[in-house]
Amino acid sequence: MKKKILVPTMGALHKGHGALIEKASELGDPVVSIFVNPTQFSPGEDFEKYPRDNKKDLEYALKCGAKKVLFPTVNEVYPTGPRKTENSGPLGSILEGFYRPGFFDGVLTVVKRLFKMTKPDIAVFGEKDWQQLILVKDLSKKMNGPSIVSVKTVRDDNGLALSSRNSYLSKECYRKALFLSKALKKVKSFWDDGLRDRNELEMVGVDFLSKKISKIDYLEVRPKKMLPESGTLDGESRVLVAGWIGETRLIDNEALEL
Repeated sequence: MKKKILVPTMGALHKGHGALIEKASELGDPVVSIFVNPTQFSPGEDFEKYPRDNKKDLEYALKCGAKKVLFPTVNEVYPTGPRKTENSGPLGSILEGFYRPGFFDGVLTVVKRLFKMTKPDIAVFGEKDWQQLILVKDLSKKMNGPSIVSVKTVRDDNGLALSSRNSYLSKECYRKALFLSKALKKVKSFWDDGLRDRNELEMVGVDFLSKKISKIDYLEVRPKKMLPESGTLDGESRVLVAGWIGETRLIDNEALEL
């Protein structure tokens, strides 16, 4: 009997999601969930305008190999009403969690609900949301949930990490958005040349990117598992960035390997 593989998404599917579904197909029978989760949006964020096209998403998911596509309602996911029940702890309060308070509590709440609803053997997540990936792995381990498999970030031909929010970008903003991945590559080049001082590595990226985009929320170098926040970088690490291009906020990260 083939294993049941869950690919949780918020819809607006693109080639990045396609890569997750294709990976899931290699592991077993992929089940794709499409649910725009209200508990991970704060007041003033783009919950209402977040792109939704169920018909298009269904066709694309099936094309990529999904055996089943779920469109759960808010009442099905949250029978007692949408509220955050999970605590993402210290890791959930830094970087994305600092700029979007409660975001990861909402993510973990919906992930736990989806795991309980679908009971998968394996769940597949992308590495673009690296901080989320680490938190989901911890959650699944604590609840004796599915094994978590990750897929590397899918990029377009110019290096921009694929994201549903890329659809918000004008042509000019798209060109500016390309500097996010270029900044990460610049940091990686210094890492590959032997630089291990965290502050100096971050300064390389910030100096480059601050001249290119509207605003940087963060550009930080972290150990692979994200914590501790300080100390010597003596193992594999990640450089993570969040920045504003016009009115659109995008995130990205790059592996710093030994």
